[in-house]
Amino acid sequence: MNTHCEDISDAAFRGISSLLYDTAGIQLSEHKKTMMVTRLRKRLLHLGLDSFDGYLSYLRGGNKDELQVMLDLMSTNETYFFREAEHFNVLAKELRSQPGKHWRIWCAALSSGEEAYTIGMLAQDILGTDRWSLVGTDISSRMVSKARRAIYPEAMLEKVPEYYRKHFCLCGRGEYSGYFTFIPEIRAAVDCRLMNLTKPLAGIGPFDIVFIRNVLIYFDQPTKEAVIGRILPLVAKDGLVITGHSESLFGISPHLQTIQPSVYRYSPQARTAQV
Repeated sequence: MNTHCEDISDAAFRGISSLLYDTAGIQLSEHKKTMMVTRLRKRLLHLGLDSFDGYLSYLRGGNKDELQVMLDLMSTNETYFFREAEHFNVLAKELRSQPGKHWRIWCAALSSGEEAYTIGMLAQDILGTDRWSLVGTDISSRMVSKARRAIYPEAMLEKVPEYYRKHFCLCGRGEYSGYFTFIPEIRAAVDCRLMNLTKPLAGIGPFDIVFIRNVLIYFDQPTKEAVIGRILPLVAKDGLVITGHSESLFGISPHLQTIQPSVYRYSPQARTAQV
């Protein structure tokens, strides 16, 4: 079967993109055709389908499991430990401001867990055991499973400072040789869940700090506003909301006060967030 970019019809691309938007709020531009073909090609082969039009019909047939598979494949993005490191300096300063408090943290775009466990190492170092808890959520069931497993190739330790490697990482042996995980105290404090930010959010919060990094860029303005509108009621008074460096909450809510670019404090008295 040939499934090169030119083999996906405009109708199939628009149809699959529409399902992705309706389900997850992710918006794909026309130049993402190549990415769609690359990520879904093997799935068509697995299902014995000879065209993306056939795959679209299969998705529209009410197969929720396949819809989740498609979301998993199309929503996976690059991540690594200590990405956008300045945010972790902000986090450290915030945690040190009240070291005796129990801090509740939310990674709203968990991916495969690197962000969550970066936060976990830092929180464990500053606060110690039982002084923090973290909920990580993602729309991809495959990513949530990876995050729960918390086993990563040792090559990824390159991004982890030596102090954290020494105190919080455990290298594998035998069948796990070449991989590492984290000390039990960190793993026990991280709760990874499947969650769609574009749907009603229930059973979580309130949180003192919310990381929602590098996911808002995939939403159009109405979806972004709706997602932030769902998140803010789950933020504790004076809590922090942290976005990716390329993302802005300018004009989204009068209750977000800009601390620095991509870092906001939630306050009922705040003026509209500035760039």
